[in-house]
Amino acid sequence: MDTAAKTVTVASASGVEEMSYDALVLAPGAVAIRPPLPGLDSPGFEPFARSPTP
Repeated sequence: MDTAAKTVTVASASGVEEMSYDALVLAPGAVAIRPPLPGLDSPGFEPFARSPTP
């Protein structure tokens, strides 16, 4: 995470990707919840979840 550049770098099975953001909320937890807030269905809004490590 580069807060000055407003980017997050993530690694997945398909490779490494750098994503930019306007606002970033880190909310660690077991399950992503989607509260009834305006804008959650907007393009570019994606919940992140970590897969369990085998």
